[in-house]
Amino acid sequence: MVPPVQSGPVALEEAEVAGVPCLVARPATSRGRLLYLHGGGYRMGSARLYAAAATRFAAGASVTVVSVD
Repeated sequence: MVPPVQSGPVALEEAEVAGVPCLVARPATSRGRLLYLHGGGYRMGSARLYAAAATRFAAGASVTVVSVD
């Protein structure tokens, strides 16, 4: 596990949801949750590769983003 990283107003951390590895982008104040399924058809890429997009969504919409790896 990688320790949580604070990216401006959004904290980025690795987590496991129902046994599935995920990357969670959590703003200081969250109005809800967003499940983000990254591109690549789960054959290429990773949640970490799309961390910048998840962080922007979290900050812009004030939601906690869960990006499935």
